[in-house]
Amino acid sequence: MPMRELQVTVFAVLALACATPVQAQGAYGIGRAATPAEIQEFCQATYDVTFPVFSKVDVNGPDADPLYEYLRAAAPGDFGPDYGDFYQAISKIRPGSDGTDEVKWNFTKFLIGRDGTVIKRYEPPVPPADIASDLENYL
Repeated sequence: MPMRELQVTVFAVLALACATPVQAQGAYGIGRAATPAEIQEFCQATYDVTFPVFSKVDVNGPDADPLYEYLRAAAPGDFGPDYGDFYQAISKIRPGSDGTDEVKWNFTKFLIGRDGTVIKRYEPPVPPADIASDLENYL
C-alpha cells in the first residue's frame, strides 16, 4: 500500500517547523516570523505535504521545546562523515555540532511508536522513501 494511503489508515505524520537552526534566508525561505498558516501553505506548495505542519518551536538550546529535548535524548542521531556533502556543508555552517544530539538542519525525522517510544532518528538527507521499510516493520 502506498505511504499516503497508509498514513490515512495506519499512522500519522506530524511536522513541527523549527525555529532553530536558523538559515540565512529564514526558516523555509519565508522568513522567521511566518505564521503557522504561511508555513503550512509553503510546505504544501513546495514539498507536496498532506500532513499538518505545526507552529515553529525551538529544537536546540536552552529554549528547546520539551518534545525535542525528549526526542534528541532518546535518539541522538548518527550525523557524521558518512553523510558526505551534507556533512561537509553542515560542519562549516554549524561547527561543533558534530557528536552532539542537536538537530543539525531542517527535515530531521523521528519514528515514534504508539507508546511514545522513540524508535529511530533520521538525519535530513534521508528521504521519506527510505523510512518506509522501517515503518512497515512497526505497523
